[in-house]
Amino acid sequence: MRRVNVGVLFIASMAAIGCASLRTHRETVRAQIEREYGDIVAGFKKDDPTAWIRHLAPTFQLVLFNGSVQNRDWAVSYVRNNAHSFHVVELAIAIKDLAAAADSAVATVEQTSKRTFDDTTGKHMLEIGAIQRETWRRGKNSKWLLVKVQEKEVLYIRRDGK
Repeated sequence: MRRVNVGVLFIASMAAIGCASLRTHRETVRAQIEREYGDIVAGFKKDDPTAWIRHLAPTFQLVLFNGSVQNRDWAVSYVRNNAHSFHVVELAIAIKDLAAAADSAVATVEQTSKRTFDDTTGKHMLEIGAIQRETWRRGKNSKWLLVKVQEKEVLYIRRDGK
């Protein structure tokens, strides 16, 4: 009969417990961030960016597709203007990948939307799909705040179905 090395068994069991704990933490953070996205989506569906703005850290940065970096004030002004110009018909934010640490998380998200707007030629539908990398930090009151959003990839842009 083989002799079992107790030290090896102990290390292996601790590693298994550690992996399960890490997986549980990531799942917990994912559920928390998904709730934050749900709150943000609900606000935008009412053409109200207030929920999104409440989730922005004071040092928030938006990195646009062209590489330019905008601060919180610029992003808030831009999004408020869009809320007046567009009516959100559909909006979905889906986490495609999530890396979680103790008090921070980086989510790769797919954002899809349908919005209507009016111009001199009439009413139009704008459909947009994009991938973004979003960095979150848990604040002092355990509230998750967006620190950085980086636009990564345009999946599609369709105006009036084209």
